[in-house]
Amino acid sequence: MSSCLVEEFHKMLIMLWEFSSMLFPFLVLGMLAYSPCSPPFIMSMFPNCMEIQRSETLQSFGLWTQVGIQGFQVWLWFHNTYAGTFWLSFIVQAGIACLLSYLRVLARDICKTQTERGMENRLKSYRSFQVLEKMFNAFLKARILPALLIGTISMNILSVFVCISLHGEIEISGLLLFLALGFNAALVNIITYTLASTVNTRSTQILRSFRTKMVGMRRKSELRRQIASCSVLGVQFGSNFIDRGTPLVIQDFCLNPIVSLSLLVVN
Repeated sequence: MSSCLVEEFHKMLIMLWEFSSMLFPFLVLGMLAYSPCSPPFIMSMFPNCMEIQRSETLQSFGLWTQVGIQGFQVWLWFHNTYAGTFWLSFIVQAGIACLLSYLRVLARDICKTQTERGMENRLKSYRSFQVLEKMFNAFLKARILPALLIGTISMNILSVFVCISLHGEIEISGLLLFLALGFNAALVNIITYTLASTVNTRSTQILRSFRTKMVGMRRKSELRRQIASCSVLGVQFGSNFIDRGTPLVIQDFCLNPIVSLSLLVVN
């Protein structure tokens, strides 16, 4: 895949997260317009909420009061969803895109390198990327990536379970909200973590290219020591790195609770 296509793909992902963050408040507005007493929203806290929905009590309660309450809830949802997706779009996704772009340029330069001086310069660039990767992981692994993993896995399990087992017990507007939640959680689990695992895979390929290029050069022992001092890059979660098997492990972890909960509901 060319660099332009990869960059365009990352831009499309960021635009998709931004569009999703703006879509949820409107889905909530549609759900509240269809069923204002849906918990856990403010109108459901009124003891006579079901009576307020009737046309004869709507005038006494005040149309503008309802509009103000629903507008406040939509405004709150908009800020919460945008604040949450901001870290995913412009920190996690953009950071992974930068690391992949740098590694792609480095891999291209290694293929063109024919001299020992060129190899040393490429190794110096790789060690600079190691420093950048350490800074990126130090920012992510404490709060952002654990919250993203726990949040997307929980959303995936809950939304798929509701859509499969409880679709006949909730309103269509609520079902659309759960479908959107499940779609976004699946996208993050499949695409974002797959791209994060690509950092580890591409870094391993670059280190292998260094060893291949080293053959035939005079200062092999010195270059071998420099290559041995370089570690594989990766997006870190706790003490582990996201590798190419992590997205499948996450999906398998999500499927087991969904199947168990569905069987419990059937029984």
